[in-house]
Amino acid sequence: MPKDKRIYITLAVDMDRNPKLADLTDGQKWLLVKAIMHCREFTTDGEVKLSVWTKMGTNRNRIAVESCGAITVDRAQKVAIVNDYSEHNQTRADIEKASEAKKTAGQKGGQARAANFGNASSGQAAATADAKQPLKQKVAEVEVEKEVFTNVITSGESSAETVTTDEAPEPRKRGTRLPDDWMPTQSTIDKTKLDCPLVDLKRAHEKFTNHWHAATGRNATKRDWDRTWRNWMLEDQTRSEQRTTRTQPTRPGYGVDGHQPTARERKIAELEQRKTKPNPEILRRGGIQTNDTAAIGQPTLIAIEGELAS
Repeated sequence: MPKDKRIYITLAVDMDRNPKLADLTDGQKWLLVKAIMHCREFTTDGEVKLSVWTKMGTNRNRIAVESCGAITVDRAQKVAIVNDYSEHNQTRADIEKASEAKKTAGQKGGQARAANFGNASSGQAAATADAKQPLKQKVAEVEVEKEVFTNVITSGESSAETVTTDEAPEPRKRGTRLPDDWMPTQSTIDKTKLDCPLVDLKRAHEKFTNHWHAATGRNATKRDWDRTWRNWMLEDQTRSEQRTTRTQPTRPGYGVDGHQPTARERKIAELEQRKTKPNPEILRRGGIQTNDTAAIGQPTLIAIEGELAS
């Protein structure tokens, strides 16, 4: 049967039950798997270009995967980072190291086969020459060989060549649980303060330590807690930026979220403004500023579309 040369990724069998992914839908989990497959196929060490990531799945699914901490978006570097990728899948360095080891083993195997072939040829030639020697000479040589062999066994020496192999590669660093009273290095704290101005680091650190001290299973161990802590803070910064964007006031002449209203939306807003209690949401969609913060019991945009048709 021919060897399967396809590229594979590694997924834990309990990934679907991981508390970190518990709130994700099947589609959102599949989006995470697609990101991992992309990183392995193109050997990007867990990084997906932001231009590629924004085309994967729906915006809602991407936000859900980012919010759970599975993927961190670094907009400065224009990449989406698959957290803990190197703990479960091969990095570019791992692949190159394995390839080099395979190449070295192949060269040694070839040299050994060549040496064996040479020894076999020499032995065959010697056997042919021995066949031509006189019988008495052969008997004398046998006696000498017996004597030499006996001396070797008695003295405990051996003429056999010792075959050595390369030292085994160093094992990968194993993950550990978060130690009690753990703190990140000062350099990590200083850098994170600059990159995460919207994050209350003291409060976020307490949440981080509470989470990982209570976590169980394979995912509760990490090889680099400083980097895990920094990713956690970057995720908090991203969520804070998203909340700030959603709560920014509407610019005059623009609708919700900076959206420029269409002619139909402006017309609907003008009709709504004539009412005694206009709906602020409809006014904002049409680009009309309002100080109201709620629209309880007010008609929706769809409900008054009929007025345009009349």
